[in-house]
Amino acid sequence: MGLAQVHIVGAGLAGQVCALMLARTGYQPVLWGRAEAAPARAIALAQPTVDALMALGVAVPCGGQIDHIHVSRHGAAGHTRLSARALGHAQFGRVVTNDELGDALRVATAGFTQHQAAVEAIEVGRGIEVDGEFHQGPVVLTAPVPTLLKHCGIQSVRRGLNDRLWVGVVEGELQGHAYERFTDTGPLAVLPLGPGRASVVWQCAGEVTPSRLRAVMGRRVALGRVIHQAEVPAAAIWAPSLTRPGVAIVGNASQLLHPVAGQGFNLIVRQLSLLASFGLDRLPEWAAAADAARQPWLATTLTLAQLFQPRWPGQGVALAGVGALPGVAAGFTQRFMEGR
Repeated sequence: MGLAQVHIVGAGLAGQVCALMLARTGYQPVLWGRAEAAPARAIALAQPTVDALMALGVAVPCGGQIDHIHVSRHGAAGHTRLSARALGHAQFGRVVTNDELGDALRVATAGFTQHQAAVEAIEVGRGIEVDGEFHQGPVVLTAPVPTLLKHCGIQSVRRGLNDRLWVGVVEGELQGHAYERFTDTGPLAVLPLGPGRASVVWQCAGEVTPSRLRAVMGRRVALGRVIHQAEVPAAAIWAPSLTRPGVAIVGNASQLLHPVAGQGFNLIVRQLSLLASFGLDRLPEWAAAADAARQPWLATTLTLAQLFQPRWPGQGVALAGVGALPGVAAGFTQRFMEGR
């Protein structure tokens, strides 16, 4: 593939992982832009993602290890409890905050050429324009900038969901347990962040307080004061096309998933692994493979984000069946934690 220079537009988590992966295959990455401050939230890293990052030289934070997953419906009897060891895994993965992972990635990419200047335009098949100056070479767009997508002739599709997402870090001791609790407003995920901390993502309306969280979670876990919090729109956004001549659309520029399945960043890492494997001279083939990887997750997250909001008979029994039926739990685990 040679030592071709590639312009990576977006210096966030996806852009930095992209630079590391392409550098290993012989490209010279140039990062453009600055990492945007993100809401206080956690990232669920499936074990294959942890392995891929560590192979790139990233000192992945320890965070909170996921040994068990509990899935239940508020107000319905029956639940599913999955154990990593019982299913043949050392762990399902780990949970870290975006700023902790960002710090580790900045250390790993410190030797790359990086510019904080914003890219003004992308010329399909040619390169980028910054401060009125043209820079030739292939482009990987990871930043979800509507004007730049428009330059590529791509109009993102947006599907709004009920209410909004409340994301926060709270005091709590989960001891390796992750909880997915379906409520009348939408999914509630409570994930371990290490000693004394838990991550919460809830699709809901109104003020979120420790007492409200405890009322929904019951006696499953004791959650304390809110350390950090933010609100973001509950929506799924995706670019219908992932490539133009000389341009790859990856990361949050390609899709923003509802976090109900914890697959957003894991999917990005899989798409970037495919990009490094195919190379920038085989973008149509890469786009087909990357789109095939994301389509099931676009459908799955949209379905799960809404499926359990109305109360219907047998929800708890259906969830209990996930763990009770032979082979279903193993398939569930591979699908949701490993992206298979």
